[in-house]
Amino acid sequence: MKKIGLLTVLLIVACYSYSIYGATYTWNASGSASWAVTTNWTPTRTTPATTDVLQFNSGTTVTVTNIPTQTIAQLFVSGSTVVNFQANAAATILTIGGGAGTDLTVDAGSQLNINGTLTMTITIATGATGSISGTMTFSAAAQKITAVDASGLTFQTGSSLTQGASCSGNIFGASGGTNNSVVFASGSTFIQTTGSNPFANSAPASIVVFQTGSLFSNQQTGTPSFSGRTYANFEQDLASAPTITVTGASAVSIDNFTVKNGTFNFNMTGTASAIKGNISVFSGATLNFNPLTAGTVTLSGTGQTLTITGTWTIGSLSTIAVTNHPVLVIFNGAGAQTAPTAFTYDNLTLSGGGLKTTAGISVLGILSMEGNATASAAPTYGGSATLQYKGASSQTTGPELTASLNNLIINNLLGVNLGSPVTVTGTLTLTSGAFTIGANTLTLQNAIAGTPGNLSADATSSIVIAGSGSGINIPSSVIALNNLTLNNSNGTTLQGPLSLAGQLTLTSGLLTTTAANLLTLGIAATVSGG
Repeated sequence: MKKIGLLTVLLIVACYSYSIYGATYTWNASGSASWAVTTNWTPTRTTPATTDVLQFNSGTTVTVTNIPTQTIAQLFVSGSTVVNFQANAAATILTIGGGAGTDLTVDAGSQLNINGTLTMTITIATGATGSISGTMTFSAAAQKITAVDASGLTFQTGSSLTQGASCSGNIFGASGGTNNSVVFASGSTFIQTTGSNPFANSAPASIVVFQTGSLFSNQQTGTPSFSGRTYANFEQDLASAPTITVTGASAVSIDNFTVKNGTFNFNMTGTASAIKGNISVFSGATLNFNPLTAGTVTLSGTGQTLTITGTWTIGSLSTIAVTNHPVLVIFNGAGAQTAPTAFTYDNLTLSGGGLKTTAGISVLGILSMEGNATASAAPTYGGSATLQYKGASSQTTGPELTASLNNLIINNLLGVNLGSPVTVTGTLTLTSGAFTIGANTLTLQNAIAGTPGNLSADATSSIVIAGSGSGINIPSSVIALNNLTLNNSNGTTLQGPLSLAGQLTLTSGLLTTTAANLLTLGIAATVSGG
């Protein structure tokens, strides 16, 4: 009797386990085949049950047709398998009811797509979860994927979901769906080529969550939802180069913001919208900040980079507020760029057309000029700021060169011409190319770094040795000057012969010459001081 009782218990446990987890069926058909044909499954699926576990792992591309409205426990796609679902009737719903562990899984390298002309929804029921590491593309009709519970479906790092051609409507469910039920984790991507906004619910409520590091790629001509929305990284990327205009008074929050093509009018009003990451505008693309009423966009990240290869404009009613001094990098060969007024940069690199501004900017770090600037107001430099010239063709200093600045770097193989008098209170570094003073005055307060022999002057040029730095010598490349002023107690030494046409002013310090390096005063030259 004890043996019979034990056998009975084991049978009961086995039946109970089967009822919870069900049988596992593996798709064995190739090409296009019907879900309803029992022999397309191994073992033969004669009696579908809500506890069934279905898996696709052939490593091939298969199209599964005639999918009915049905509930199963779990669905797995693995082994680099590509699965295309097609419904047998409009409004077909495949419900993932749940079992042990994650219930809807698409492994990295695998795909689960819905591409039939009849609408179909994959629903992850309450208590069930989905995890997508591969890719999904929904197209041909208003396909959907929904989750009943918050965080019920997560797109993992490396995964993507594309709302493709003819997939209209809200892909994660219409208004009224569960808030935060679909999550895009860092490194995942949602690509929208058509359809309504994926948030669905009224802002700030949202069915979908874009976590930091995820990407929303807007590839449709429709206007994305911005007012009151929170994105991670956002890009506009549609080859037809549309004009997109976003408006609204409720703040939008974005990390990295990219315009790859077309024109994007960022016309948000109010004061709280924020871009926390980098801004990129590709060649041929345009980014405008031009609301009809006052609007403020705050750049609130740390170490932000603004890379403008295309064009951007900032209208009179738009304010770009900066909290952590972003880096602005402008690579543009199609005319001067307008930098935002009242802007403070850690580092600012200007290429091609250079800088154009009517109110000036503030630079704390390095202003690197790769072209020639046009401006009506010079930048304001911080106490340790550096101006660097590093163009690919000869440059002439312009309004970006203030009368006095800390450090000046010449790093242009084809040379830089001084366009106005300047006092370098820090260090003049001659890295590459000639620095030609011309008919201007160069005032030095510290020794020349780099290659002093790159300094070039003529009989119209003037040099002032001032401050208290030591080792400020006149390099041998300077063979003629108009005026020379020495007002530094450490003095200066001629490292080559020098001809002086105008005035020699000796206020402080010794002027040291040698038999080989003589100072020759021209017939009209005068000497002042001792």
